[in-house]
Order: sequence, then C-alpha cells, then structure tokens
Amino acid sequence: MFTRPRTVQRIVCCTGGLLKAACLGLASIALLCSAQQAQADAKAEYDLVSQINLHRMQKGLAAIPLSQKMTTVAKAHVEDLANNEPHKKLCPADPDKQNGHSWSHNPGKWKGGCYDYDNQATYSIMWDKPKEITGYPTDGYEIFTTGTSANGALQSWKDSALHNDVILNKNTLWSGFSWTAIGAASYKGYYVVWFGKTLDTSKAPNKIARLKDYDKPKTVGSMGPGLAIDPARLAAAKAKSASEGAGSGKGDATKIAPSGSRVSEGVHGRVYALDESGKIIGNVSGATIEVKNQAGAVVATITSAQHGYYKADLSPGQYFYKVTAPGYKDEDKGRGFTLQRNDRGHIYDFWLVKGPNDPNKKPPKIPTAEIGNLKGHVWETTVKGELLGIPQAAISLRRSDSTQLAKVLTRGADEDGELAGFYEVVLQTGSWRASVQAPGFKMLVDPKPIAIDAGKETTRDFILQRLTQKPPTNQGIKGIVRVRGLRLGQLPADLKVEIKPVVSAMSNLGAVVVASTGGFRQELLPGSYRLQASAGGYRTADSGVKFVFPGKYTMVDLLLAVEQTPEQPEDPGTPDETDKPTEIHLMLTVVEDSKRGRQPLPGAKLLVRRSNQALDEAQRGTADESGKVEFLLGQPGPYVALAQAEGFKPSGIKLEIAPAANLSRTITLSRSEIEQDPGLGDEHEEEAEPVKVSGYLVRNDKKSSTGAFGVPGASLTWNRIGGPGGRPQRVSTGTVGNFDLVLPEGDYRLGFDLPQGFQPKGPELVKVRVGMDKKWFFALKAPQRVPDDGGARPGAPVRPEESEPVEFDVRGAVVVQSARVRGGYAGVSGAVVRWHPQSGSHTRPGTAHSGSGGAFSLRLGTGVYTVEVMPPPGYQRTTKVVRVHPGMERTLLVLGRASNIPDDTGKPPKEPGNLTLTLQVFGRDGRRAFPLGAAQIQISGRRQMFMTDKRGRLSVPLPAGRYDVTATKSGYNMARRQVVLSGRNTVVPPIYLDRQPTGGGGEIRPPGDGQTPPPPQKVPLQIRVMVTFPKPAKRGQPAGSTTLPAKGANIRIMHGRQQVFAGRADGNGYLGTHLPPGNYQIQVAHGNLNHNEAVTIGKQVVRRIITLQSGAALMTPGPTKPIPRIPNRGPLIPKVPLQRRVL
Repeated sequence: MFTRPRTVQRIVCCTGGLLKAACLGLASIALLCSAQQAQADAKAEYDLVSQINLHRMQKGLAAIPLSQKMTTVAKAHVEDLANNEPHKKLCPADPDKQNGHSWSHNPGKWKGGCYDYDNQATYSIMWDKPKEITGYPTDGYEIFTTGTSANGALQSWKDSALHNDVILNKNTLWSGFSWTAIGAASYKGYYVVWFGKTLDTSKAPNKIARLKDYDKPKTVGSMGPGLAIDPARLAAAKAKSASEGAGSGKGDATKIAPSGSRVSEGVHGRVYALDESGKIIGNVSGATIEVKNQAGAVVATITSAQHGYYKADLSPGQYFYKVTAPGYKDEDKGRGFTLQRNDRGHIYDFWLVKGPNDPNKKPPKIPTAEIGNLKGHVWETTVKGELLGIPQAAISLRRSDSTQLAKVLTRGADEDGELAGFYEVVLQTGSWRASVQAPGFKMLVDPKPIAIDAGKETTRDFILQRLTQKPPTNQGIKGIVRVRGLRLGQLPADLKVEIKPVVSAMSNLGAVVVASTGGFRQELLPGSYRLQASAGGYRTADSGVKFVFPGKYTMVDLLLAVEQTPEQPEDPGTPDETDKPTEIHLMLTVVEDSKRGRQPLPGAKLLVRRSNQALDEAQRGTADESGKVEFLLGQPGPYVALAQAEGFKPSGIKLEIAPAANLSRTITLSRSEIEQDPGLGDEHEEEAEPVKVSGYLVRNDKKSSTGAFGVPGASLTWNRIGGPGGRPQRVSTGTVGNFDLVLPEGDYRLGFDLPQGFQPKGPELVKVRVGMDKKWFFALKAPQRVPDDGGARPGAPVRPEESEPVEFDVRGAVVVQSARVRGGYAGVSGAVVRWHPQSGSHTRPGTAHSGSGGAFSLRLGTGVYTVEVMPPPGYQRTTKVVRVHPGMERTLLVLGRASNIPDDTGKPPKEPGNLTLTLQVFGRDGRRAFPLGAAQIQISGRRQMFMTDKRGRLSVPLPAGRYDVTATKSGYNMARRQVVLSGRNTVVPPIYLDRQPTGGGGEIRPPGDGQTPPPPQKVPLQIRVMVTFPKPAKRGQPAGSTTLPAKGANIRIMHGRQQVFAGRADGNGYLGTHLPPGNYQIQVAHGNLNHNEAVTIGKQVVRRIITLQSGAALMTPGPTKPIPRIPNRGPLIPKVPLQRRVL
C-alpha cells in the first residue's frame, strides 16, 4: 500500500503550553508528524510524481491526480523486475529484445511474458496489468528506466522525445489521450511510472499530487515542496486552527492566528552551511528556525529536515527569524523577510557559518508593534450579477500616518474552484489606504480608510470593473473538429466546442459556432486559451494551451474518440446459454490461380473489418506457409476480407458472420500485368534503392584484443543475382580490412581475391537490404610451406618467397568547371591519365582513359604518384601529386580551358569558390505586397531546406552554377526562379507568393469542395520514408548507424492550405497515391521526427525517398548502479492499431 511521505522529516510536534502558541497556523504541517516513519523509496516515488506534474504545468498542462491503483501496479512491477528479472529470463538472449515492460509469470495474480515492440500480440502484457492486479477499468501505460535517483530518471525521460511525448500527451500517438491517473515506484535502481485514462475513485477524494507554480529551491534535493496531504486530516487541521485562533487570538496582539478559510503555501527553503571564508560546504539538517511576527510573538518553530529543507505555513506579512544549530554560529541579527503572495510559496534560504558563538554577543533589539489581520476578496461582477474572484490582483496598502507600504496578491482558485481572489495579510495597527490593480481591469483607489485594530481581524472586499476593449478582428483561433472513424463533416448532433482563457481574469467565452464541415473560427484577444470539444458518448478532446498573437490566427484541430466505458454487471440469475460470450473463428486461405492450378500463397497480407468499422480498427494478418490466416471475431454481422501480395492484383470477398459460427473461406489472387503501386507491397527489383554496404574482412588471431586482425589489400567482387544486369562491383579492403560501397538492393554472389599468404576463399551469398548491419567475412592464413629446392641443404634456413606489392582500385574523374551543370563541374571524356611513381617507390606506373562522365579506374600499389593528364583539344594539360593508400577517396582532376576558348557561358573562366546567393520573398494579397517571413526555400542540389527571416530575406553560400529556387509557404501559391551563379555574388529579383483564397464565415471547406471540377487524369506519387538511427560501438566494431523503414509514419499531402491526402506508411515505409498535376507539400511525422518537402507532379510517375535522422537511444542507464542496461525501443504503444492504406 502506498504510504504518503512526510512534508518535513523533523517537525516539533506541539502539544500545549508555550509551544501551543508557537504552533498556531502550522496545523497542516503538524498533522504530518506521524509520517516520520515513511520509507525513503516512498518519498522518492512521490517526489517523482510531483516533479512530473510540475513539468506538465510548466508546459501549460493540468496536473495528474495520484492513483492508489496505479501506484500498486508500479510497486509490483519494480519488485518483479528486480527480483525475477523477466526481461532476461523470458526474452531472447539478444539485448535488443530484452524489454523492461516484461512481466514474470504469476498465476492467480497476473499473466506474464516478454514484451516485444515488434509484436502487437504482446502489448496486452502491459495494458492489462492494472486490470489484473487492482481491477482498474481501463488500460494502463508505462514508462521505464534504470538509474540512481528520481531526478535522474525524470531527466532521462525528458531527454527522450518519445517518453516526453507520453508525459505531455504530445504528437499523433498521445495527443488524443488525457491522463487522469498516475502512479510511480522505484526499487533497487528500477523506476517506472504508470498512466491511466480513468479517474481512480478507490480512495476518494483523491488529492492531486503536484508541485506548485513557484520555483524550486536553489539546490535540488530529493525532497520537494507541495506534497499531497490527506484531505480529511487537512480539513480537521483547518477547523482546529480556526477554533484555536478564535479562542485565543482576540484581544491578544501577540497571538494572531491564521484564518481557518485560508490555505497558504507560506515560506520554504534550505539551510546551507558555510565555512569561515564564506564557501558553501553543504546543508544543515536539524537546524532550529524560530519565526516571530511584528508583535514579537513566536509564530513558528521548525526543524530543518534532510538536505536542510524546511517549510512554514505563514500568512503574508513581515516576520523576523533566528536560526541555530550545534557547531554553527547563531543567525540572530534581527533580520527578517516579507511575504506577499497568498497561494504561492515564497523561497527564503538561510546561511549558517561553521564555528562557535561569540560569548559576548548580545541578542539584537527588534522593534515590536501591535498587529492585526486584514482579509477579504477582490471581485468582478459578471453580466448575470454574480461575483467572480480575480486571482493575482495586487493590493497596495499605505499607512496613513507614515510612509510604510505593504503589498499582497490575491490567490487563484483551489482544486474545488473556490478561494479565487481571496487575500489575507498581517499589518501593523493604524489607519491604512488601499489601491487595487489587476490585468484587464481599471485600477481602484478605495476612498474609505481601513482601520486595523490590535489582535482583531478586519474584512474589506473590493470590486473591480473591466476595461472596455475593442472587439478583436483578423486574429484568434480557427480549426476543424473531426471524429475518429468517420468522414470529414460527420459530426455528433450535440457537439459543443468551448474556448476557455487560461488566465482566469479574462472573460469567459461561450460555445463556438461549428460549421457543418466541422470548421470553426473565433476572434480573440492576444493571450493563452484552451479548447475543448465534447459530445455525448465521446471522450472530451482537449487542445492544451494555445497562444493567440496580434494579427494572426492559431490553427487548432480537435479529434473526438468514442468513450469506452465499462459495462455494469447484471444482476445474478439463471444463466442463459445465449448470453454466454462466444468466439467466432474465421479461417482465410489465400491461393494463386496459376497454370499448375491453385497453389497456396504464403506471405500474402489480409485485412478483415466489419461494415462501417474504421480502417484503423480492422484486423490484419500475414498468410503462413500454407497460405492460411486465422481471425478471432468479436461479434456477428457483415464483414469484408481483403487480400494482397506482391505481383498480384488485390482481391476480396464479403462475409456474413452468424453467431457461434466458424467459417473457412478462400481468396484467389491473379498475377498483375501492370506495375504494382509500391505503396501496397515490397520494393521492386527495377526500382531497387541504393544501399551503403560496409564491413570488414578479418582473420582470427588470439594476439588481438578483439580476437581478429583486418586483412588489407583483398579485392571483393559483387555480382548481382537476378534483377537487371550490370557490371560487377569491385572494392578493395583498407588497412584494417574495412570496405564500403553503394549497391542496389538485391541478392549478390560475393567473390574474394585474397593477397598472398591466405587460403583461397569460395564465394558467399549476401542479401543487400536497406538498414542492413555491417558484414563480417573471415579469411584463413595459408600454412607455411618449405619450398621444394633440390639444392637446399638439410637444416638450412628457408627464405620466404618474394611477394608482389599489394594493389588497390583507384577511381576518379577528369572534370572542368561549368556553370551549366548542377554542382558546377562537368566530366571530360577522352583524356589520358598517366600515373608515374615517384623515386624510392617500388610500384609500377599505370595509365587510364577517362570515359563517360570523365570517370576512370585502374589498379595501383601503395605509394606517391605524379599524375599527368593529357586532355583532348580545348583543355589545358595538368599535373597533380596523389598518394595511393587503402580506403582513399575518389581522385578529382580539374582541367583548365584553353586560353582562346571560352567556357560554356561565353565568359572567361573563373576560379572555383563559394559565392553568395541573396533573395527576398514577398507575400502578395491583391495589390498589397509585404515581406514574408518563415517561407521555405528549396535550392536544387541541396538537401537542406532553408527559411527566410522575418523580413523575408535569405543569403546562402553556394558554388558557381545554375540553380532552381523554389519558395513555398502554407496558405500561399508556390513560386520558382532559375538562377545562375557565375563569377560574382547574385541577388535574385524579388519572389512573390500570392495568398490563396479562403472560405468565410468560419467554414473550412473539405478537399474537393470547390467549384472547379478535378482534372480527369491523375499521376501516381510514390513515397518511401526511412529512419536513420545511431548505432553504438560494440566489441571489435566501431560506431555507426542503421537505416530502417519508418513503419507507421504519418504522411500528409497538402495543396496550399487544403489536405488532399493522408495515410500511414506500411511495414516497408511505403505509401502511394494518385494526384492531379500541380504543386504540393509532403508533411511527414514519425514520433518526434518531422519533415516537410515540396513536390511538383507533372505527367510522369513521381517517386520520393525521405530519410529522417533519429536522435540518441531511449534508455539512460544509471552511472554507478551495477544494473545491466535494458534497451527500450519505445516507451509504449497505445491500444490503437496503426492506420494502413485502404486496399
């Protein structure tokens, strides 16, 4: 059972006598004295929840209520991981498959198994645990890591974009979730946090565990402020405080008790230790802090806890303090502090100097004065005549007979929506004048003085009037409401969209008018707002905090999902056989219709969905070796089954499933005679993608620390098996046996040409695929043989045979500078390239001829060469010194043109170098033109996407050459310019983007709702998304990277502001569609990775390969704890099937 930790580990518990007066106002702290036996793990767990809620509130999100059931599940899991190690015992030996979301088998309590990120069938191992262990009604979701502290665990999740998205409900996967339950646990270095979507009412009322909005202490410790308190005990403490204050505070100026209705955070901080030179040497626990009010009465006596932390519940006002601790000099110089806020904790740290006290030191004389209490509210009057509290209103108070000033801020609403606008302050007796200010309101100067009497409580309320503001125009929030599983415009009849200001001082807004297509628009003043869409039977969609800026609209999309509420159990009675849940088994067989008859088609993909069922909720499967897939259907009714396979036409059948029926059906596919859309299947041989293949050729040797030495100077020949023909690719190994080259995807037969001293090695078969790991090949040294020499004397030493020097493939190109070729250089064919070894080298010379594109190749030994290029007519002869070595890059030999022959631009040739391209983009709306900031600029030959500044300007250094400049921005038509960079910097004429027309009245038209009919012919667009991940170094293998298909990546295609297509990439990263000719924007989102790219569709098929660069690994193991790192390939996957392309 979860034990709530204490707020302060050492608190003087007050029972009576003089200490009773000192403890008035501290009842809410004193009631926690019994929590001093709380375990350290419970404190760390509770701090973790508090810090997560602080992280959410800093991002404008609500705190998550602490759940007893989620905490129980979290505790069970960390103990299971530490004691039973299911991630090691139940998962494969491969470290990449050992996942921390696994559970051990515990019959009667929960089901166990290995959680596999790639197998959706294992997701229930995580999702069902709250229901199995505690009876929690809905699924649970977990994040996990290892470490040595709660702070370190939270930091590792913040640094991981995927985990941070879970905590903050960000991006596509988690934006539709709203956490209402949280629990955390830690045990032996394992840290987990569980989230739920249903409020846990098992221990009502459930106090929200959170850190308040005020800053944390300067030195972060394991104990944080703002810990949750049992509501019942807190209410009792309030009543006790109010009764004691009413009984003993009247007429006694030294015993002013806080009001029973007030809930103040008071002051907190730490006690630091200093040496005699003033250097911080640590914290002081066990220090006694005595706080006095202006009347000289002790109102609080606190003992600092672990790490020197303390907290005192005090009303706003002026106080003096004294701090003492054994071994330190007393801090008793009459210093004090002033508190102003009612609902936010003030931070005040104390400093104690190491050493003994001065025996002759006298206590300071603190001036005292009679005091009283002032409290009340700051209100505004609504249209209906109701009073509404104004939080964070500033009340300035000035004493009439002096220049003494005081200031206090009203508090915000508590969790019950009360106490907004309340304030309370301790003041010196006398007559005071007040003025009140709040953002958006007129300042109020109260003409009536406020009399403060000794030991008494005075009440004064203030009512403010709002400032009259002009209604906003051309700024605010607009967007669209969608329902998951339904088409655009299909909305519930009782749909309600509300916009609520985040700052309570702003006037509340009513319901927003929603068009029939789901579009809405609301003019708003600049500020922060939250949007909520609600309807009967649906989960409320919350946008989070959105900001409105002057002169701009903020786009917000809301997605409604069906609310899945648990059914109420029926009254027990006579069981009815028809009411028993039945399982419907559907066996589908996919066969090929060929000349040999019907043959099973293994690997075919199948989809089964009920009529009117959303595509992302359909069941999917892959045929086994016999072409069969079994589906378990939940309810009877009409179904559709679809099948597809590479090289075959998709096909399907309609099914009518009866209750308690087990069916078997066969789907026949016929071969396709046309090119298949790559969005439906695997890659094609004729469209094979280039893959970087790298690896090592090594020999085993015990003398090596890694167990192997590289084999340099070997030649590897790659011959493709099947597919289009081509020349074999050859590559030589480097000094450590390393090699790399680029090959199309496919199957290859690899031949080895090993240097002398090694046994011949037969060919090997290698599959080249995108994302493949480094390849390792092993060679065997030839046994040393004694040469058969009849003249050799027995026992005479044998001289090793002389071996020829090792040669390598040397590749390069002969080029000339050209402004008409992308990149600035054109190849020169027909040149003779002679390689002369310099003196001292034992290698032979070589000669090569440049062919198409100026490319040449030859084999040379290691050494330094003088390269002489004999060009064709029209070019100047050139020489260059080149060192040949293993792993060298391509050699580029640049020729100059003959002096009497101009270059292809008609101008004298210029020396190569970077020039500056300068441009400015303007937006145009009719006759009005204006600088357009944040416009995306794409330059041909450059993969990087550039963006203009706020004035629409951009300067880019580029080599000389010809470029196509494309400018795009959402809501504007695309523009393109052709630019030639020659011998000087070029300024492009202004580029104008015309604003696209938009519909009025808040209505957002769906795609295809215009007056112009779509063009009759559409062109295929084929997209493939890949992700490159960093790969850490392993034993004997350097660090590198791995490229994999971006399975499930979200792809949207925009035409201006309209979305014309959306879908998810399949298992191979493919997605295909057909679009009319025109200019489009491709928007890709995969986890926290995003990419935008412009594409122009003409009359031919357009193919795009988009590669996303991923960051670091998700897990952050602890630096000192000897716990093995458990790879975590993802935080978790929500129980929503990935959307696939409609078959």
